[in-house]
Amino acid sequence: MRQPEHPDIGVWAERISQALESTADVNLRIHSGLILAVYFFWTGNFKKASYVMNIFREAEGAKGATALTQINILLTEAMYEWLAAADVRSCLNKVMQGLSLAETTGVHLWDYHLSCHWFSAALSAGDLASAEEMRRKLAPKLNVRKMDIGYYYALTGWYALMRGDVAYAVNLMPAYDSIVQSVGMPFGEGLLDLITAQILYQSGKSHDAIKNLKRAHEIGAAMKSYLIQFTAWITEAQIAFEQHCEEDGKKALAEAFAIGKEQGIYNCYFYLPEVMSRLCARALEYNIEAEYVKNHIRRRRLNPPIDEIDIENWPWSVRLYTLGRFVIVKDGKPLRFTEKAKHMPLKLLKAIIALGGRDIGAEAIIDILWPDADGDTGLRSLNTTLHRLRRLLGNDMAITLEDNRLAVDVRHVWVDVFAFQRFLGKIEKLLKDREAEVGVQYIEPLPDTIKLLMERIIAMYQGPFLRDIAEQWAISSKERLKNRYLNILTEMAQRFEQSKDWQKAIQCCEKCIEIDSISEENYRRLMGFYNKLGRKAEGIAVYKRCKEALNLHLGISPSQETEAIHKSLRS
Repeated sequence: MRQPEHPDIGVWAERISQALESTADVNLRIHSGLILAVYFFWTGNFKKASYVMNIFREAEGAKGATALTQINILLTEAMYEWLAAADVRSCLNKVMQGLSLAETTGVHLWDYHLSCHWFSAALSAGDLASAEEMRRKLAPKLNVRKMDIGYYYALTGWYALMRGDVAYAVNLMPAYDSIVQSVGMPFGEGLLDLITAQILYQSGKSHDAIKNLKRAHEIGAAMKSYLIQFTAWITEAQIAFEQHCEEDGKKALAEAFAIGKEQGIYNCYFYLPEVMSRLCARALEYNIEAEYVKNHIRRRRLNPPIDEIDIENWPWSVRLYTLGRFVIVKDGKPLRFTEKAKHMPLKLLKAIIALGGRDIGAEAIIDILWPDADGDTGLRSLNTTLHRLRRLLGNDMAITLEDNRLAVDVRHVWVDVFAFQRFLGKIEKLLKDREAEVGVQYIEPLPDTIKLLMERIIAMYQGPFLRDIAEQWAISSKERLKNRYLNILTEMAQRFEQSKDWQKAIQCCEKCIEIDSISEENYRRLMGFYNKLGRKAEGIAVYKRCKEALNLHLGISPSQETEAIHKSLRS
């Protein structure tokens, strides 16, 4: 463990692996296996660690196994469960078994280290209450090994970062540094650099943080530790994205998740669930190791970042489509409804979405769905229907009811119209900011950000919101959304015209006409675009469409202004 970079270490690891299968002495097998497993944990080779754990499980309860051997098995399994399997509950189970066995047998060699594993598991799961309990129990003691005290300081620094108490984390580092240097283990030095980098970055010293990450990379490369390299790349990606260095962030994230996918890494020291959630969102946005990322999200039960609820390809348990269709996708498969019994739960869901999806008074829903019911009867009907809706969605957290206020929980359910509205809001803000910066009459091309957002909302709008609902509570929402979208399309057509991006301008006009087929102004604008491009035949075809639509729906002819453009197209 003091020379993990030694060129012969791989040879010796292989020899121990072979010996584990051949030796009949269970105590020797487990003692050797513990060292080998820790080596695989530290190098992040979790697939090989899993092989060792299978041997350990076969040895549980073996005849002739000493109390220390049995505790060694539980100790190693506890580390595997929190670090490799990312299973907090299983880790706690192994820790409790180990401590109970120590109490029964009087073998207390690993008590402190076992408890540190539970501290680690609680932190990696974001369970700060349990972590605080363990931190207090594990306060440094005189009879504890230096290595274990170093482990405690590293975990307490991790705990402080998760609480946002950077000053406390800074104060811990000298003690941790001193212990790491005296113990002389490269893995400990790598962990020191990793947590120091995070602390420095959180302290506003990103340049110094990068220096520590560089040293962590060097240690990780020397000892061939995928775990250290994975964690270093994750921290680099975090820093790059938060400093708006997109390309650097993408590169670091690609490096990290390539390692994670190859080695099956779903956890690491100093894991910060909120940070990992944001990085997973970015990875999905850029299509970086998408399947591994989705598995990571599911396995760690990560919630999407609260400001990224519009990510459609997050592995939501439930996705709802309401624009031009009504489809519920559960665990990746569309649900099909043939029973009339599902009518009221689905209508409840549509009403909640139509009213905005959050902070909706129960009385407002009751007035829509059970207008003739008295107070108690209406509330019972709501509770019963809500229960049926949650069963239908297969997620009790999908729709919340607290203090008589209903909401869609956007951490568990993705709704297309909510994402659509957020995209509209982003475009509106970007256009407003750009107008303030360069003025209304700008001619340079629009930023790619705005163009990409336009592509996304055009792709998302498959038709009217809740097309099949003709009641007033849905119609008002439907009209507001349609008009907001039309306003954005019209403004974007003008912006694209100013910057002479004719294809985009034409696309926006066509979408306006698709939504509002009697908008003569949009026909004229589209005819004008084709006229400026010299594509007169296409402009005349637009005029004919306009004339037919006005006659069919309104029984009128095109205005003089439209006829004038038509005349110029024919000249």
